[in-house]
Amino acid sequence: MLELDNVSKTVDDQALLKRVSARVEAGELIGVLGPTGSGKTSLLRVIMGLDNIDGGEVRYQGTTLAKRGRQLVAPHSRGFSMVFESPQLLPFATVTTNILVGRRLGDAGAKERLSFVMDLVGLREVRDRVAHTLSGGEQQRVALARSLFVEPKLLLLDEPFAALDRTWRETFVPRLRAYLEERGTAAILVTHDREEALAFGHRIFLVRAGELVRTGSAAEIYGRPRDEWEARLLGECNVLSGDVARKTFAAHLQSEAVMIRPENIVLTSDDTELGNATLVDASFRGPHWTVMARTDDGVELLVRVVGEMPLQSGARVRLGLRRPDYAVELERREERERLEEFERLGEGEK
Repeated sequence: MLELDNVSKTVDDQALLKRVSARVEAGELIGVLGPTGSGKTSLLRVIMGLDNIDGGEVRYQGTTLAKRGRQLVAPHSRGFSMVFESPQLLPFATVTTNILVGRRLGDAGAKERLSFVMDLVGLREVRDRVAHTLSGGEQQRVALARSLFVEPKLLLLDEPFAALDRTWRETFVPRLRAYLEERGTAAILVTHDREEALAFGHRIFLVRAGELVRTGSAAEIYGRPRDEWEARLLGECNVLSGDVARKTFAAHLQSEAVMIRPENIVLTSDDTELGNATLVDASFRGPHWTVMARTDDGVELLVRVVGEMPLQSGARVRLGLRRPDYAVELERREERERLEEFERLGEGEK
């Protein structure tokens, strides 16, 4: 089990991490999401031991790995492995040599393990090529294979799929997840791709301006965001004022702001007085249609429609919810942050 206890990191008076506290259980897979510069990579680097921390502690299975300004366990002694966004290969060495990086194949099961990870990441056919002749995506797969070969206790992944084409990535991420789950290996994936994070993680960490602002299951965080920032970070959404939401969808809503995902709106043709919107545009996206509808109050809403789309622009439609609880009442972030700060101050006085 990995524990971060009030971990802080500052560089040139800029706070990269602010009192981050979190736990990663044995075998747990974590997806980390946040804007550029929010501290995601810094989080991995302090866990790996590549950067010192300015406050708090990093612990693994009860052993303190790092505390303020000190590495108590060296990075190479932690049993962790990290895949960087840049592959960092030996350019004139073969794929096989890069995966082994000085390790010998004499260990029990090493040859079988090498063969397995090559198949897992799709490198068998290029195993004897030198690294600098590979494409960027192939080089990144070598870096992944190198980290998997050593069978780490904890796998740290910093944007490892960015150079891979989307089709290959969509099939590989589930395979990697299944492999890690089968072995009981914990992993933390930092990514800008929300679909990637949701597909990979048992839990999601949301990071903003150096703070860990939310943790929870992928379904929970996607379906029940607390504020507009969380809602938009996790995917397309409609954020409505409380008045518009009450008039269009549900009179029981109390909040000043309401979030509804496009796939949770039901759109039906209705030329009667019950129609409450006009279809403005419909674009085909492959698995679904993305529809823009404008309510009679002038509010534009995104709607996701699976299957045929027989309606045309200008058609009168009626909007409804698939379930009443799909209209998620949002908090005002500034107000919630003030309450959380009061709670932290109260804990400090105990």
